[in-house]
Amino acid sequence: MTDEYEGQSHEWGPPSGFYIRVSTQEQELKGTSLESQEAECNEARLRYGGRVAPDCIWRDVESGATMRRDGLQRMLATIRHRRISRLFFHVQDRLSREPLDTLLILDECEKAGVEVYSTEGLVDMSDTGKLMVYVKAFGFKQERRAILERTQRGKWTVAGKNFWPDGNGVGLFGYEWDYANEKRVVYEVEASVVRQMFQWALEGINCNRIARMLNAANIPTKRGKLWPANGVKRVLQNPAYAGVQRFGTTKTIHLPDEKKLQVLRPIEETVEVTGFTPAIISWELYEAVQPKLQKQQAREGNKGPTKLLSGFVTCMSCGYAVVGSAGSGRRSYYRCNAALNHTHRPRTCDERCIRADCIEPLVWEIVSNAVRDPGIIIAEIRKNFDVGGGNLDEEIKGLSKDIEKLEGQQVRLLQQRQLDLINQELLERMIAPVKSLYDEEKRSLELLVEQQKRREGSDDMEGLIREYCQRISQTLDDADFDEKRAVFAAFSVRVEATVDDLKIMMTVDPGSTISEQSRRGRWR
Repeated sequence: MTDEYEGQSHEWGPPSGFYIRVSTQEQELKGTSLESQEAECNEARLRYGGRVAPDCIWRDVESGATMRRDGLQRMLATIRHRRISRLFFHVQDRLSREPLDTLLILDECEKAGVEVYSTEGLVDMSDTGKLMVYVKAFGFKQERRAILERTQRGKWTVAGKNFWPDGNGVGLFGYEWDYANEKRVVYEVEASVVRQMFQWALEGINCNRIARMLNAANIPTKRGKLWPANGVKRVLQNPAYAGVQRFGTTKTIHLPDEKKLQVLRPIEETVEVTGFTPAIISWELYEAVQPKLQKQQAREGNKGPTKLLSGFVTCMSCGYAVVGSAGSGRRSYYRCNAALNHTHRPRTCDERCIRADCIEPLVWEIVSNAVRDPGIIIAEIRKNFDVGGGNLDEEIKGLSKDIEKLEGQQVRLLQQRQLDLINQELLERMIAPVKSLYDEEKRSLELLVEQQKRREGSDDMEGLIREYCQRISQTLDDADFDEKRAVFAAFSVRVEATVDDLKIMMTVDPGSTISEQSRRGRWR
């Protein structure tokens, strides 16, 4: 890569950059490859001028529906620092399949003075050009949805005909893939390990201990890694090892902030595919192990929080959760989870244990003092409204102007349709993104107006806070374990700690946070 680009140009100034993306590893190997996109970007660069540095070529094998792509984020960071002068990509959907994300990327380029080129030419960054970009991205988004729907529909149809619809991927531990017959076959080296795992579980050995025994015997997972306890549990709960393979056992629920959650489907909604996975163990052995796993889960699930700060404290050094740890004597401790020895990952933090009898009283003292003196909370809210909240009048005025412009764009498009300058189909395609932006700006305006009302009613809110704190203060001295944790939850207490340092933050209202209070050297 270095040899291909170095020495082709002696132009001064920042170099150009390439962004190339495919959605899946399979596309990279069998479809539109990163290499072919890179070659086309280089041809465009030679046509339009500029030089490219090897460290300004960003590659992603990720979906275009998310901004959480390593290559994209590194590219945006480079653009913000004005380290490239031009950006080349293959076609627009390589940047993103989300309309607003596409405009965000282009806005970052425009702010940094970066010219944007597809392999077809310079991207128009005018308002009209951005509107057309938005329209295209909206089409790419609808196309992606249609592809996903067709793919899922096809998979369920294939499963209903007793064929396995998914690709083999890394495979299931205990099996190899028979490419000729497109099904799994038993891999005896791993299958013997699976039988031993079920036998251990039948004898009452828990998943954590089984994982340690496998790792001590240098038996890796299918990916060549150490066994985690959850990995052992997934094997023991999978009926495929008894020859029962079902399709559609899980479904994905989309959560805010691009997060996803996988949940189990009811068994009656799944499809059994017979003859695809041969049995390694008997069905009787599989059924005998399941009650033992449920008992383990019940014992683990009934513990509840045993330490006052469980769930509220993280390690100041590495950011991992700090968990309760039993000491050798009567004392109990808190310790960074990354500093503990786990079955599947090495220890990554060297922080020492924190004595519970030192940190818990100090955290409770600081939090209870803040509750007893609501002036601390009210002062922070006033500071947030007066300084951190910005000039809401100006923001509302600016948003109102933007909304008027979007209303004007919609009116002009409708007038063009009435004059037969555009057809109905083109009108619908062009007005949809404008309407979407208009609705979004309206929602933003409503939020700002609501925030302004809250600011104007801050006196009433201060009175409520004083009343709330006064009511809680009456029970602070005699608060028990659960009542103290309830106070922590009510004020969204967040603690960062090491054996030498402590930082406490309390959130009492969205947008209003009590300034952190730090202590040092209290339990060395």
